Amino acid sequence: MTDIIALAIVIVAAVLGLLLGFHRLIKVLTGGLFGIIIGIVVCAMIGGSLQNLDVSQQFIASVNQTTTEWWAFLSYLKLGYVAFYLVLFLLVQIVRVVIVKIISNIAASESPIIVFINKSLGLVISVVFVSAVILLALAGIRALDGTDFGQSIIAQFEDSYLKVIYENNPIKF
Repeated sequence: MTDIIALAIVIVAAVLGLLLGFHRLIKVLTGGLFGIIIGIVVCAMIGGSLQNLDVSQQFIASVNQTTTEWWAFLSYLKLGYVAFYLVLFLLVQIVRVVIVKIISNIAASESPIIVFINKSLGLVISVVFVSAVILLALAGIRALDGTDFGQSIIAQFEDSYLKVIYENNPIKF
């Protein structure tokens, strides 16, 4: 039964992606709270590498030095890193908005080829998104593996494809 529910969710997502198209789906997935979450995740992924650049180190050091001059206690807070990640977050948000605008303007074309690509990419991205959410949910269940709640959910996966996906899930917490 769980296989049927999971398959139905993926099929509904595929139909929604086909109907909405790529540009509307991207607008929905990157707008509002999702856009902020995506920005935070991107900053966490690339921030560690970027903070080691000379220009970033100079920026962080100058902010730390300036705040320490204001009040010595602030040297313990390392506000340079906070400022670095705030600037990075703002840049990521600007890039996100620009990319979504570009995609929306391209997709506004009524060319049959563009419409076909838009609908096809909408279908693909919606299936990928829902599949990723399912994998994340299964990884969360794996994190609860030692509890009665986790065991009861895993017991429902017996003799199903979800059990195979659960056991071979590439996402681990």
